[in-house]
Amino acid sequence: MTDSSDEKDFSLAAGFDTPPTDILGREECALDVVALRALLEQMASDPASEACEPDTDEPLGRLGDSFADDDVLRVYGDVNTDGGAACETLVVAFSGVSPGVAGVSRHEFVGVCGRSAGEVGGGAVAMLFIRDPSQSWYLRSGSEAGDDGAFTAVLQIVRREIALLCPKRIVTIGASMGGYAAVRAALMLGATAALAFGPQIFISPVERTALGLPHMFFDDTLHVLRPLCDAAGVQMESLTSIAPRCRTGQPQPLVLELHLGGDCSGDVKEAALLREALCPHASPRAAATHSTGGQGAAPVGCPEGGAARTRRVDVQVVVHAGLGHALAAGLRAANGLEPMLARMLALECG
Repeated sequence: MTDSSDEKDFSLAAGFDTPPTDILGREECALDVVALRALLEQMASDPASEACEPDTDEPLGRLGDSFADDDVLRVYGDVNTDGGAACETLVVAFSGVSPGVAGVSRHEFVGVCGRSAGEVGGGAVAMLFIRDPSQSWYLRSGSEAGDDGAFTAVLQIVRREIALLCPKRIVTIGASMGGYAAVRAALMLGATAALAFGPQIFISPVERTALGLPHMFFDDTLHVLRPLCDAAGVQMESLTSIAPRCRTGQPQPLVLELHLGGDCSGDVKEAALLREALCPHASPRAAATHSTGGQGAAPVGCPEGGAARTRRVDVQVVVHAGLGHALAAGLRAANGLEPMLARMLALECG
């Protein structure tokens, strides 16, 4: 089942345009997370499928292109790298698959991040906005070595900012494709918190089909991307496979908030599987709270008795009734986005 509001306007996933005009009927889905996890384990032990050749005229260079200077927007605010205010928090926002104006990808969450930072006192906030015009889920070829895999190139951009600013805390944010990047970056960088709206947990079309996930507008892009990745030797890794490699040794837990539209059963299923991967001893179901329009939602995270980890990851899943994959737009319209991010910025670290 396709979320028609997303097909009409990809840019809604960014949370900056008008909210969805047609809301799909609520679709309840009973999840057997244990069975789904078993399926993923079987796929991991059995070679998925043979690599396929690109059937598109699009150049393979999209995975070999470096991030351009204008793909990265830096907003330092009161932070001064030459002896000014010390950086308390670095916010890293990743753009989704929105084509933006005239087909040009744009930076997302710029306004909401700026306003949220203004609501939080007690320290200077620097902001880093990254976009991926290639719509390749921030994957790049030629950087497969090590735990970061094909995600190395974008992580290097963030790590340079960390080395320059020395922030006390790092908060990542993103929607859809940007949500995938926000969660992956948070796991690999030792972030304080991550805020993701309808993130893809699985980006391999083979895995998505095997899991029976409903077709979404971005699946067409993933199907085009797959043969390009195969040809370039780039792995389309799921966040569940990356979870065991998350950076350890951090004094504080990673607070990972996944916000999902109740009308998008596939997003809910994916979030349940990520929660299971990060908290394998939690209840084998999609632990989530339900809210209307994003107001009054109290997130439910992994219980204290979760799996022992060098660094705990508190996964909090919130399902917003009446919203679809493009829930960030609806939350923004209901004035729900800024309080969420402001709460993340106010988290204590250490």
